[in-house]
Amino acid sequence: MSMYSSRKAFTLVEIVIISLISSFVFVSIFMVWMRTGRTTNKGGEMLDLQIAVRSINDRIRSDVRTLCEVISATENKITFLAYLKGKKVEVTYKYDPTTRTLVRNTAGTPGNFRANGLVTRAKFSCRPSLEKFEYLQLALELTSEGQGNAPASKLAQVMVFSSRSLDPAFVDVK
Repeated sequence: MSMYSSRKAFTLVEIVIISLISSFVFVSIFMVWMRTGRTTNKGGEMLDLQIAVRSINDRIRSDVRTLCEVISATENKITFLAYLKGKKVEVTYKYDPTTRTLVRNTAGTPGNFRANGLVTRAKFSCRPSLEKFEYLQLALELTSEGQGNAPASKLAQVMVFSSRSLDPAFVDVK
């Protein structure tokens, strides 16, 4: 045997220390990866809700811009006459809390929005009143379905729509 015994293997203590350090690094990376995935999912849900609100906003805005007469209005439903393709058409928007949908009817043809099943609250109000209509206010809350145990995302918005077709109140100038 030689006097110099060289160490060519790891000791048990070195192996334990290396495995602890590497497991700490892997657990940290895994936690960051999981958190990033949740954040991405939440961002996707919020984007879907924003797109749904935008589509509702665009559709109602185009109808109310051509509004010529409000027929009836409650918190969950509004019916008015609007010009569509050059003709006066009765347009109805109705919120159904049981199915969580906002429905648009024109001359007997129902149509759901893209936010079908996402609308948790909707409230219509004619301002300052139904008789002296100046603008329509819609308070809307959408809630995503949520995935797994993650809480659902919510988005609330108040929208104001005014008509370009109403006769302005002219004043006689003397």
